This record gives sequence, structure tokens and C-alpha cells, in this order.
Amino acid sequence: CYDEEIDLAAVANVQPAGGVYSGEYVSNNFLNAPGPGTYSITYVYERTQGCDGICQFTITLRSLPDFECPEDMFICGLEGGPVILPYPEKYVWNYEGAGVSVSPASGIPSFDPVKAGVGKHKITLTIYNDYQCQKICVFYITVSNISVDCPKMLEVCANEKSDLTKLWNFNPNGVFSGDFVSADGIYEAPLTYERKCTTVKYILNDEWGCTDSCEFIVCIIPYPPIECPDTIEVCINDTSLLLFPNIPNGHFYYKGNEIQSIAQLLTQG
Repeated sequence: CYDEEIDLAAVANVQPAGGVYSGEYVSNNFLNAPGPGTYSITYVYERTQGCDGICQFTITLRSLPDFECPEDMFICGLEGGPVILPYPEKYVWNYEGAGVSVSPASGIPSFDPVKAGVGKHKITLTIYNDYQCQKICVFYITVSNISVDCPKMLEVCANEKSDLTKLWNFNPNGVFSGDFVSADGIYEAPLTYERKCTTVKYILNDEWGCTDSCEFIVCIIPYPPIECPDTIEVCINDTSLLLFPNIPNGHFYYKGNEIQSIAQLLTQG
């Protein structure tokens, strides 16, 4: 069977061994034929008495099966079902590898990503012709089961920047899109005095080109509508003064860097 390099000593096995092979495309006892065909070979064996032994013969290189080997394949997800594999219809062939099977009814080979599992799988296709010359194809099928999960809703404060990747377990390689959000997940909430919600889309691509996405809601907690007075004067030990009677839970105020109650402010003067 044809090969780019034929070891003549191993193929011809002329005795006594140890001689030199020569001929067209022959170098260092190897035949480097450009293709299938018949080639003339000369074998010379030098005797110690000075008389050389010479013989001539031909070697016929048969063609290999004419079939283009499959390229590497990538399968996204496990729900698509088995994938039909390429095979030569005019030759005898055999497939080997995880997840590979041949239909008893049709004789068609297929690859089942569920049986093979997630990962990179080596597949071997061996092809035989009538001369029993074989061609071996090796390729790989990679199964990806990329999956993303989004929250139903996230809340952020108005008039602030929020990193969505810190509010949920997002894969850092994903991309965000939508109102007020950057591709890397920074949500710049506008100033609003009413609750406002927007839809954000998150897309994740893996190294094999498989994609999954999900959408979720981001709701902006409104800014509290506080109106501050100019100046309030009170006397020490006066009764408690409710500064903003219309603001729920608005009973604590800043003094310097500390949050203090009305009673503390009146006591301290």
C-alpha cells in the first residue's frame, strides 16, 4: 500500500540482507515515491570475495482509500440528539470513540453527545479498500454544555453606580446589555423619585463559540424626596421636635460624621 516513505529492506526482505537498494526515488534504502504505481528497484550485495550479487525487481504501490478525513467538530448543548458522522459509502470502514454507534437498520454512524458527555473526544475512522490498504482518520468532537442562570430581579439605588456582577453569581466572561448598563455589568441608575424597572440581557460565549443567554429585571429604588429647612432654633431641654413629620422613619440626622437622634441633638445643644 502506498506510503510517502517505504522501507525497502522491510518490504522486500532480500537475502542475504545488508545490501544496498537503488532506483528512481530511492534514497538510503527508502522509496519516496510521489504516488501509487510500479517502480523498478535494484539490489546490490557486495561479497567479501569481490564478486557482487545483483538482483532487480519491481514494487507496486496500491492506492489508499480515496476519502477526505472529517474535520474537528463542536456541539453546543446536549439536547440536540445524535449527530450523523461522515463515512465512505464505497469502502469498508470502522469507527471508534466515545459516543459513537452504528445503526443496525441503516448502517449509518452517529455521535451521541449525551453518551459521550461534556468535553473533547477523540474519534478514529479506519477505511479499507479492496487491496486491504487502509487510511486512518483521527479527529475530535468537543461537546459544550454552556448554561447561564439569571436572577428574577435585582434592586439598585437611584443616582448610584452598581456592579451587577457583585449582586449575583454571573460568569465574569459574559456581556450585559440594556438601558443604563455597560457591557461589563456596571449599572448607572438615574436620579428618580419613583420606582423604575428595566430589562437587562446577559450573554455568555465559550471558547468553542457556543452561546447561552438570559434576561432579568433591575428595579431602581427611588430617591427619597427630602426638603431641608433653612435654620431651626430650639432651646436645651425642650420637648422633642419632629423635623420632618411627613417623612416615614425620618428620625435620625447627621451631625458631623455621626448619625444622632433628635433627643441627642437637643441634649447636646
